[in-house]
Amino acid sequence: MMRPMDFSGFLPPKARSILHFGCRDGQTAKQFRRIRPDCRYVAVTEAVHAAALLPSMDAVLSGAPDSTDLSALGVESVDCILYEGSTVSALTAEILRHHGECLALNGQMVFFLENPCYFGHLRSLLSGQRLSPSAGMSLEELRSLLAEAGLFPVATTPLYAKADEEERKRPETEALLRSLRAWQKGQGAAPGDVWAVGYLLRAVREQPRKNIFVQSLLGEALVTSRVRLSEPHAFLMTEPGVRYREEKGKMDLTFGRGEERRLLIRQRLHYSSVKEARSQMERLRREGYLLLHEIDDSPSLWKDAYDASDWLDFRGSHACQVSTEALAEAIRPHNPHVKVFPNELRELPEERRYEETPFVTVFFGALNREGDWREIMPVLNEAAERYGERLRFRVLADKAFFAALKTKHKEFIGDDRYYNGKFVPYDVYTKVLHASDISLLPLRDTEFNRMKSDLKFIESAGHGAAVLASPTVYSGTVRDGFTGFLYRSPREFAERLKLLVEDRALRLGLAEAAYRYVKRERLLSQHYGERLAWYEELFARKEELDRELEQRIAETWNS
Repeated sequence: MMRPMDFSGFLPPKARSILHFGCRDGQTAKQFRRIRPDCRYVAVTEAVHAAALLPSMDAVLSGAPDSTDLSALGVESVDCILYEGSTVSALTAEILRHHGECLALNGQMVFFLENPCYFGHLRSLLSGQRLSPSAGMSLEELRSLLAEAGLFPVATTPLYAKADEEERKRPETEALLRSLRAWQKGQGAAPGDVWAVGYLLRAVREQPRKNIFVQSLLGEALVTSRVRLSEPHAFLMTEPGVRYREEKGKMDLTFGRGEERRLLIRQRLHYSSVKEARSQMERLRREGYLLLHEIDDSPSLWKDAYDASDWLDFRGSHACQVSTEALAEAIRPHNPHVKVFPNELRELPEERRYEETPFVTVFFGALNREGDWREIMPVLNEAAERYGERLRFRVLADKAFFAALKTKHKEFIGDDRYYNGKFVPYDVYTKVLHASDISLLPLRDTEFNRMKSDLKFIESAGHGAAVLASPTVYSGTVRDGFTGFLYRSPREFAERLKLLVEDRALRLGLAEAAYRYVKRERLLSQHYGERLAWYEELFARKEELDRELEQRIAETWNS
């Protein structure tokens, strides 16, 4: 039997109630609650697992699919039912029909089937271990049962184990697989995917609407694409009928299928000329694509590039999506169809456990901020001298900030191995933030800065660091004196820094209130559906948007 897996990333993040058949540990429930904290999670399992699951669940029932009365769970409907392990092989059309009646109208059934052809099974057998895959039903058999029960399969996804990546590269593994494929060919057997641990199949009560294929062409794949595109669209792929693909480099339009409605998002990309813009746009229009432009920073950064193509990155798109209203205002003169999607956290970090320590740690992590922190540096150095070893600093990325700090109680977080010392992996950043007490967020009041998002505040709040922030950008979300402190002058910065360093109860109170704010309002699971609703709206208006686009670019084409 395979060890339990974490399926949290494959469950619909909007689900407020989940029923998990065959649950053997609480990992999926624990992780999914970080995505959707208000979800009611109920496990149905063998009696031997029940006691161990209780701490992770709202309820645990001992039983099997055919012996469980779903009406006894105390909910009118279930948003998602997950089946794994031996429970899948016990399913019948009658059971699925009964469960389907308890499924919410827009709910899903999610099934995990182990792959009997998985290389890991062969590896175990060849090493003398006994192995018996617990899922004895094939994908074809499951699809047949679903059809008999009046349910609709909508997507099948192979799942791969990261631990197999090195195994796949070994010459002896490839030699073994070549021999295996030759044997299969001689037997007339289908080769199958030997690296898929298993398959995840989704099913719904009603046939989904016409499918949507969203494709992103990334101009910046290192930092911003994760929060702006990758994470939101991974959530959208849990919706029936939605596919997503992203790539960096040359535009490839060969991935669309059949009658899918197709949408291409160009992120932080700039046409080099009007000629290039016309060539790409005409090709996209022939293929029937909706064309969106995604930007999350002031366009003044790339003004020369935009000028070279007559701002066709915006004017030549059907619509644009941005991270802030200030940025939307800057784009609307070039395209009236601009949608604001604020940055959100994919998951709620684990709630902070604050330990009593003799020191307070201040965190600063941002690039290109020297003009923003210069006026507060004398205050920081004065505080460093006053508090001595009681005040420690952790600095990410900004070597100039680190050098300007006149204290030996400081640590630079970064390594030239990681992006020339300018960035670190995201998990390193969040780990350091999670262990810091105060997060500094300085931004001068400039046109460029006003277009930035409040992402660093919600990251700091999620990881339990009290913020000391400028009103630029952050006054829109930081409740001064409740979820953090705002400062309007170096003097006010000094006063509030002193309070945060010396008053532990105040500092923790601000951090905890900010954490509750993020949990209540700033999680991606609470907002990702707004993107799909907007995409649907754009497709419904495509003919109108096509005409408007033609009008916007006609002058450029004819010049």
